[in-house]
Amino acid sequence: MKIKIIVACHKPYNVPKSNIFYPIEVGAINHQNNFLQLRDDLGDDNISKKNSSYCELTAIYWAWKNMDYDVIGLCHYRRYFSIKRKIFFDNIKYIIGEKHIKKALDKYDFILPRLTKMKVSNYDHGNFYMENGKVVIYNDHHFDITRDVIKEYYPDYLESFDIVMSKKSGHFLNMFIAKKEVANKYFEWLFDILSKVEERYEFTNPYPASERVFGYIAENMIDVFILKNHLSFIERDLVYLERKNIFIRTIDKIKKRFKK
Repeated sequence: MKIKIIVACHKPYNVPKSNIFYPIEVGAINHQNNFLQLRDDLGDDNISKKNSSYCELTAIYWAWKNMDYDVIGLCHYRRYFSIKRKIFFDNIKYIIGEKHIKKALDKYDFILPRLTKMKVSNYDHGNFYMENGKVVIYNDHHFDITRDVIKEYYPDYLESFDIVMSKKSGHFLNMFIAKKEVANKYFEWLFDILSKVEERYEFTNPYPASERVFGYIAENMIDVFILKNHLSFIERDLVYLERKNIFIRTIDKIKKRFKK
């Protein structure tokens, strides 16, 4: 079984050494000096130039069109699926491996990040941007446009879209692992929707974070796809290779409060 977990990298990084991880340089077409052998601008079929708005999706698009695999997934250079729950120390030894992936996909269609719960709906959350450490609300109607596209081209997905948008939780970060048959069907559906939204969307939002709009939209689409197609999934916690362990984070919080 060919397992290929794409690791989206926008800068040089020591990706865990494993025969299942494939680091890919994203937005490579815009770089003067390329730092990885695999890049999202290789070959004719790529969307590397759209990396600023599609984010890590340019890596998975390239893999879909240019790689041979039985299982495919997407991680970030500093975020990986874990084999343990409630990690106190982020350690490379907890990162998911081939054995755990095979075992999970024998029972489930997707491996996803742990569900994130919020105080607002996914629709409202999509209109929040962080600007200079402050939350800014600015609705540029990207979800409304997405709904119009789904209603027109994929009407059988509309009910699932509305349900997901009204929920106060989701599987974010565009991270997943799935078998080829399921993943390819998802890619075909997702990138067709995003391309049609792109044709109608105008970049009028003044906040820099909003430029990543199509990456943000896609974060909710995987739950829509799973709900509509009655697919199963298992959730995994994440290993953050650049994050301090929970004890150091707690001490830092206490120090900040003491200063105040």
